[in-house]
Amino acid sequence: MQLFKKKKRIASIEPAIQKLIVNQDLRSIRKAYNLSIHDIKDICEALEICGAGTWVNDNYVAIQSLITADTLEFIAKHYKDGRFQFEGKNHFTSMFFAADQLINYFKDKNQADEP
Repeated sequence: MQLFKKKKRIASIEPAIQKLIVNQDLRSIRKAYNLSIHDIKDICEALEICGAGTWVNDNYVAIQSLITADTLEFIAKHYKDGRFQFEGKNHFTSMFFAADQLINYFKDKNQADEP
């Protein structure tokens, strides 16, 4: 009995890292908020752990969030000193809040793009 029939999809952070280095807009955001490549990898891992390691409308949220200007800026504004920080929330709640917001962004974005 097959419990999971979905095709196995693999997402890699390496192409995203290359895009963050090459793309001027993404590089500008990263530099404005002083995000290193090490920070980007840590952010991706935190997002995956907190639920954004999922596919939404053919986007692997944890990685696509890092190479979409709007979501990268959202992340960068709230990632300081190696952790997510949202006003009124502790570090752990902030991580889950960020993951939830990003998942909803890609769900809502697809609905807005539909005719």
